[in-house]
Amino acid sequence: MELGLQGKAVLVTGGSKGIGKETALQFAKEGANVAIVARGEEGLNAAVEELTHSAEVDVVGILADLASLADIKAAVKTAADKLGQLDVLVNNAGGAAVGGVLSVSDEAWEYEIQLKLLGYIRTAREAAVHLKKSDAGVIVNVVGASGKDPRPIASVPAF
Repeated sequence: MELGLQGKAVLVTGGSKGIGKETALQFAKEGANVAIVARGEEGLNAAVEELTHSAEVDVVGILADLASLADIKAAVKTAADKLGQLDVLVNNAGGAAVGGVLSVSDEAWEYEIQLKLLGYIRTAREAAVHLKKSDAGVIVNVVGASGKDPRPIASVPAF
């Protein structure tokens, strides 16, 4: 299928596994150059290798923790510099902590807020500077099913 993504530059956070890696793979197969961000170096390197062998596009791996503003700024700058532009941001980083209100620590809640809320906002803000230069800048925010259909074992107000 031709989606008009040939030569576009895509930044995917949480891109080393699961939904993020598959998203990056599909963009790459459509001809988009892809930068993926992940916290784990081993998983990041494996994903970059897999993507590189799956499509003839530029693939950039960026090690960063998107709960950190400094890491976000560096990751977006690296992606834009190495890809030459940014046309699409896919915010997909992080999964929910397991447990309910009575069992999840304040530290875990704070990290979840830094990563899943502020991380998405900050990454979008940093990427917006580059996306505005694109003829079709797009931001996609991926949220797990528990955001729509809360479960007692996810970090939601459950007892």
